[in-house]
Amino acid sequence: MTLFNTSVVAGYLSLLPLIILYTDGYIEKTLIYLHALGITCILYTLVNSTNDDTTTTTTTSTAHESEIYGLRHLLFNLELPPKTLWFNMGLWNKENMSFPEACENLVHAVADKMNIKPNASVLGK
Repeated sequence: MTLFNTSVVAGYLSLLPLIILYTDGYIEKTLIYLHALGITCILYTLVNSTNDDTTTTTTTSTAHESEIYGLRHLLFNLELPPKTLWFNMGLWNKENMSFPEACENLVHAVADKMNIKPNASVLGK
């Protein structure tokens, strides 16, 4: 991480005490939640830019195309104030999907990547 990136993260993190000290109630909870989303986006961008710097262009473009999902799951977990910090971990690759269908898609995608066959035992017998 370069000095500029470090200073951006440090500057953004320094806003948190100001939010806590000078706000209260619903506004405080909303700002803290949005601050956490901002930190998540900044860190995601920094990690991806670090990965892009260390890999070749063809490897990077192939990696981005083969990702199971990006940050779309953040959009489905926006609740103010947040009741949990868990992300929606479904695979949303079709229009108008329900949450159970997305979860099932994710399980099938992971099983395919791991070459798990139907009726296979994961734990052994």
